[in-house]
Amino acid sequence: MSKKIIIFVLIALLLIGLTGLVYSIFSTSVTRKGKNNTLIIGTLKIEYRDGTEFSLSNGASTLTKEIIVSNVGTFETSYNILYKELINEIENDQLLISYNCTSYKNYVNDINKGALAGTCDNITNKVVPYFKESSDTMITQNIKISGGITHIYSFTFTLKEPTNNQNKLFRTNIEITQSDVKKLSRGSLKDVILADNPVIKKDNINLFKNIADDKNESGLFKTSLLYRNEDINEDKLGEEILYFRGIVENNYIVFANKCWRIVRTNESGSIKLRYGGDPIISSGKYSCPKTGTKIGITMNDTNAHIYSGPALNNNSKYVKWVWDGNKSSNAKTMLETWYKQNIESLGNEVSSQVVDEEYCNDTSLGSNVDGTTYYGAYDRMYDNYEPQYKCPNKSDTYSVKKGNMNKPVGLLTVDEISYAGGKIDASNKEYYLYTGSDYWTMSPFMWTNSYTFMFIVKSSGAIKDFDTTVNINLIPVISIKSSLLVEEGSSGEYNNPYIIINE
Repeated sequence: MSKKIIIFVLIALLLIGLTGLVYSIFSTSVTRKGKNNTLIIGTLKIEYRDGTEFSLSNGASTLTKEIIVSNVGTFETSYNILYKELINEIENDQLLISYNCTSYKNYVNDINKGALAGTCDNITNKVVPYFKESSDTMITQNIKISGGITHIYSFTFTLKEPTNNQNKLFRTNIEITQSDVKKLSRGSLKDVILADNPVIKKDNINLFKNIADDKNESGLFKTSLLYRNEDINEDKLGEEILYFRGIVENNYIVFANKCWRIVRTNESGSIKLRYGGDPIISSGKYSCPKTGTKIGITMNDTNAHIYSGPALNNNSKYVKWVWDGNKSSNAKTMLETWYKQNIESLGNEVSSQVVDEEYCNDTSLGSNVDGTTYYGAYDRMYDNYEPQYKCPNKSDTYSVKKGNMNKPVGLLTVDEISYAGGKIDASNKEYYLYTGSDYWTMSPFMWTNSYTFMFIVKSSGAIKDFDTTVNINLIPVISIKSSLLVEEGSSGEYNNPYIIINE
């Protein structure tokens, strides 16, 4: 190979390496270097600005960068923003990303920016995913931009506790890619679930006396929802419910740039999802964390995962999602903040696909033993092995439309854990809701004069109870429209999850 060719190759590799954003955290010092780089991808012109060196030291905790995206074509297109080759060793959600976006028409340069043109979405304090090995993952996707419009982004990375993260590495490129204009669909989400899974009809008490850790007892089940007609005090059957149980390997789905596990259908027909972590993107393909991966909301706060609001459990009201009429549990407050940062921040086109379903915080009374009051779910789990989807009391249901929730997000009930394959005091590392860490349900367990307890899922996968001041994970739960379209070729497996294409 000639010297000219070698020099050309080295220059090309150098330019490629400067098309993103690279940060490293060594002790308490951070340095950023680079030059302006402009790329053309389809009708998108992308300018990565990095012309001035920034050095942060002695406890400094923020880094900034500007990226300009222009649609130089005539017609509307869309683009994605993603981390490229992300390595982030900073644990406990200490590293956050924010960006402000301003939209202009007929932008030329900083002096002649043109006129303001509508709005573009911002993100505030979104957690940077933890990856010890180099990975690609999405920040946000399918951002629409009309012809002749420019979006100017100011990115900020904030390290919450610099002195606690010495010698921790963070390095990434921020990359803009043009979205696929059209994607083929397999059909609606519900139709695809039914096409991929034979439905098992097995409504009997023996099903829930045992854990679901055998593939022969796993799959998509069907049950009829039992509810009480309160007007005439009569039990009736409601709509059929489809639910996944046991060792399930094809209920992974990507929605709103997040991985989820499909849990069940709701009585209204919508699909309930439990959060499943951040997706990894490699060569345009998504994959999700597998069963057993530790997930959930984690924050560096002594009260971060405490179910009740105050660090108390001396009153039976502290098992409630909302008490004294308007005081939210800590769990509710944290989930609603997470929803705002991770789903609402993506815009109405995504958040409008979330269905406002009712969540059950069942405080109906069960057994009373030696002055200890057990709640209704205790009898269902311990004595009768009869989980149920319907909330016994309407007063214990929560939703945005009822006015006792601010965002349509909650937790799974212990009944839903039982349907999925969990059991009281029985380890199960096989069923799909096992994460290898403790996490809260929304179901009260008992109250005994000075202590309140909630049902949880243990790190062993067993259903157990913890008092409401224990610090463990929250795993968000939402419901989405069953009519959303699923991308052609996606199979619901962890390395080929269902992709929603009309968010």
